[in-house]
Amino acid sequence: MNITLEQAKVVTEAAQAESGGLGLNPITVVVLDSGGHVVAAERQDGSPRPASRSLAARRTVRSPWAWGREPS
Repeated sequence: MNITLEQAKVVTEAAQAESGGLGLNPITVVVLDSGGHVVAAERQDGSPRPASRSLAARRTVRSPWAWGREPS
C-alpha cells in the first residue's frame, strides 16, 4: 500500500505534535512509501541531522497506517 502526500503530511504533523506532548527533543520525521522512497520529510529546528540515509532507515518507525489505524 502506498501513502499519499496528504497522508504523509498528517503523519509528520501527528509525530511532531506527539513528540512535543511527550517533551522529547526536536525530531526529524521522514515518511516513506512502500518502495522505500521519501514521500515527506520535516525537520524541527534543533533536531540533529542523521549521519546517513541508512542510519535514518534503521531508526524508522512505521506509521499508524501500517498498524491498520488512523493517527490520533
